[in-house]
Amino acid sequence: MQKHTRPPAQFPKVQEQSPRHPYISSRSNIADKIEHWLRKDGHRAWGFVIYRSTYQSDADWEELMRRLLADTTESLENMAGPDLLDNLALTVFDDPQKFDSASTAVIRDHFKRWASTAEQEEQGTELDLNRVRIQESQRYRYCIQITQEMLESVLADERESMAVVRIIRLDWEEYSPYEDGFRFDDEGEPIEGCTLDDVGWINVPFKSVMVQTYSYLRGEWETEYRRPPHISCHP
Repeated sequence: MQKHTRPPAQFPKVQEQSPRHPYISSRSNIADKIEHWLRKDGHRAWGFVIYRSTYQSDADWEELMRRLLADTTESLENMAGPDLLDNLALTVFDDPQKFDSASTAVIRDHFKRWASTAEQEEQGTELDLNRVRIQESQRYRYCIQITQEMLESVLADERESMAVVRIIRLDWEEYSPYEDGFRFDDEGEPIEGCTLDDVGWINVPFKSVMVQTYSYLRGEWETEYRRPPHISCHP
């Protein structure tokens, strides 16, 4: 009589070790992931586009940008990825006539028009116009808006632990209180007139916006979304 034996247990494969860090996998290192996304997308530049919506002080704005670059550098160094600073594109739209105290709708409209041609212009990507392409790069799906209130919160908080900035989603549809003649039920206090739960933008921590938040938003928006004034994308 043949004896049946249980086959040896199949253990999951060990994740590939990070080339940047000897003790973690590439899937756990955001610098590795950013590099992977650049290769996958055929891109050479990464990073959120920034909209300046406050013009009370150029010196304050320059200090905020200094801190943003310092925080980004520190985050990448902690991940052994300072080489990615060479690919970081700190694009800032700075026009008081257009963007001073602008609504998210105004920023989104401009960002849509910019993003419609920016990938090919920035990345040298040849786009196949006959093929439907799903845009995955965070650079062309989301942008940062910084208001006077947000700038003050950054400068007032030496550790920047409570300071936030705004991330705006490009493909959020403009809000209408009607859909096929049916009025939406209120789901909270109106934000720019919108009572829906998803208002098309989120508050995120300033200190981690350019690296950790960039990583989180490669996935589904719904996973990270928290309705303002709550904070999304906690590191």
